[in-house]
Amino acid sequence: MCIVFSRNGVQDNLWDNLKATISRVVQARRGFCKWIPKGLLSFALRTGRIFAKILDICFFPKLMDLFWQTIKPGTRMLTPLEEQEARTVFGDSIDYRQVRIDEHSLIAWIGSKIKNSPGMGVATFHTINFNKKIKTASGNPDMKWLIHELAHVSQMEHIGSKYLIEAFYAQATEGYGYAQEEKSHFCDYNREQQASIAADYYSALISGSSTAPYDMYIGELQAGEF
Repeated sequence: MCIVFSRNGVQDNLWDNLKATISRVVQARRGFCKWIPKGLLSFALRTGRIFAKILDICFFPKLMDLFWQTIKPGTRMLTPLEEQEARTVFGDSIDYRQVRIDEHSLIAWIGSKIKNSPGMGVATFHTINFNKKIKTASGNPDMKWLIHELAHVSQMEHIGSKYLIEAFYAQATEGYGYAQEEKSHFCDYNREQQASIAADYYSALISGSSTAPYDMYIGELQAGEF
């Protein structure tokens, strides 16, 4: 009797077990997170901003960009079409050459489980993590999704690592929704609302709808006024 061990099979089983374990953990934590007091969230925000400032002083974003690009050989650059479409929103305010796309990201997969969402994008500095392959075309939903994530890249380039802390805080408080022209300046909206404004402006621009409610905000975005 001969027993053959398949290394690929073992790896697949280990990966399946890891995913199952992570799924159980995030399901257990999801309900708990809803009960975090606002005072504790505010304290976490203030502490996180201080920590993020220290990271910026230590060149952490640049080191992380190098790290992600080294351990993620499957990442890709923006396609010419994606950069062209992004420039209609961000102009020259993003260093597009530094942006990388990871369409098979473990980070995004974990995020999709936490949020119970079929699609998840997470911008970690210049790397945009997706839990699935995106099929971008001018004006389509995946391109709008990419524009949203590129807004977080723009935030990072202009305000540093604290964009991540403030984005998590936004998700736990006000969320993504906003009212048009409700606030005087782009910087008055939270980080997720800012990304939503950028994506909605893109949709309006491509569809030929009026961009008047967004024009001032987009001008401030391109000027780095976060």
